[in-house]
Amino acid sequence: MASNTKNALQSAGRGAGYNIILQLLFRIATFVLNAFIVRRISKQLLGVVNVRLTLLYTTGLFLSREALRRACLSKTDEGCNVRHVVNLMWATVPIGVLCTGLLSAVWIFLLEQPPVVDIPDYPQAVIAFAVCTVAELMAEPLYVLAQRYFYVRVKVMVEGGALAARVILTGTLVALYPEWGLFSFCISYVLYAVVFVMLYYGFFTSVIKDKSSPIPISSWGDLLPQPAPNQPLLSLSTWTSPRLVYLAVSFFKQSFFKQILTEGERYVMTFFRALTFQEQGIFDTIANLGSMVARFVFMPIEESYSVFFTTTLQRGLVADQQPPAVVKTASSALSVLLKFVFLVGLIIVVFGWSYSYLLLMIYGGDKLTASPGPAILRTYCFYVLVLAVNGMTECFYFATMSKEEIDRYNRKMLLFSFMLLGLSWLLTTTFLGSLGFIIANSVQMCARIVYSASYIRRYFASVSEDPLSKAMPAPATWLSLVVSLFVTVLSEHIFCCNTSLFHLAIHVAIGAACLLMVLACLFVFEKDLVQFIRQNILARSRPD
Repeated sequence: MASNTKNALQSAGRGAGYNIILQLLFRIATFVLNAFIVRRISKQLLGVVNVRLTLLYTTGLFLSREALRRACLSKTDEGCNVRHVVNLMWATVPIGVLCTGLLSAVWIFLLEQPPVVDIPDYPQAVIAFAVCTVAELMAEPLYVLAQRYFYVRVKVMVEGGALAARVILTGTLVALYPEWGLFSFCISYVLYAVVFVMLYYGFFTSVIKDKSSPIPISSWGDLLPQPAPNQPLLSLSTWTSPRLVYLAVSFFKQSFFKQILTEGERYVMTFFRALTFQEQGIFDTIANLGSMVARFVFMPIEESYSVFFTTTLQRGLVADQQPPAVVKTASSALSVLLKFVFLVGLIIVVFGWSYSYLLLMIYGGDKLTASPGPAILRTYCFYVLVLAVNGMTECFYFATMSKEEIDRYNRKMLLFSFMLLGLSWLLTTTFLGSLGFIIANSVQMCARIVYSASYIRRYFASVSEDPLSKAMPAPATWLSLVVSLFVTVLSEHIFCCNTSLFHLAIHVAIGAACLLMVLACLFVFEKDLVQFIRQNILARSRPD
């Protein structure tokens, strides 16, 4: 058991490491290409693509697959074979058709339409994004099988390759055919879906041929939905595990509210017309820039260690009912992971305050540095810190709570959703404008942190473990961050941001020196974090 737990922990660590490295490489490339795109399309088109159409795409995917993914990746007290998982995950396709069909009708017939003169192909673009959503769901059974058997690099390679293809094609089309408008983005999303599905099926071609693969798949027929032999076709147990279905239903309720919490500002923009399409484009571009670290650092960690927690800890049982070695490993991992994301968030706050204007100037020029662009990015840095802590605490919470706790939390999610929507509408329509979205998100995120933190304390109370208190940085680390904040703010006031490249270089050099000082303090005073990274992320082990 201890060996299996160690292997799972190392697999999760390597998965997070691969995710972070590859995501970093792709995000740098997409950062450059997106900067090119932002300078060449209108603010209105930015708003329609990045808010309206992307919201359709993410909502369709989230509602169609999130609950089933969580259920099929959970460790339950009932054995669920591969056939149960494959059959249940194929249900994402008809669910996706239903969800995207309804959403497309709302997007085309009920919501405010962009001006036809400026964006003539909006209805066709809605249909194209909906089709891409359903197409991507064709790979869901393969995704879940790869995750269940710890093929940690597959997800990174597939999503990274598909993303690179999409962004490169978008940049090319925008440069060569700027008059195509929305049509360029539709073609790019279609390419993403095709590459995504083809890469997963290409990987499973090798799995089928590899007789030593741990995934019990020997033919393409094993990846298709099939009933159990000699069982009535209309019986649920003929196709899958009833427990998985019931768990998925609970997660589906939760997924609905989580999607509102995740994309709350986009829903308010879309349904309540809180901002114009031009304002939406600017806000979303800056928010995407501010959330880059959340996407290529925090999200891979959460996804990898969610698999670790769900596959090593028995869902619904408290710590003293689990194997002691497993609990100790899980507690240590959680404390170090919380410390890591907390420190990364603090670094973003410290350096984001003094370098937001410079980053926006490089990325989008006057289009983004005009007020309130820098204020939005600075405020978003604080939100990223809260987002990091909440993501890690909820990662553990969602991986270990019982079905009854899931149902109770669904009611809390309803409260959090109303809190977010109400605050967003109130703050944006009164005096804060775009900043209201970030402040509203931060408030509801803090409430969620308090709730999930109390759950973690109760979970480990019976075994005298306290991963939350162990996650606090050392005093020397705090001191280095405070000094860096003071020095970089002073540097910005003196050297930034005029037209002198020499002064800008001095400002950047001061920030780099302060960052090196902070990293040196981490290396010296955060021994547990350094050791964890060496043993579980940088360690060489069996191939994945």
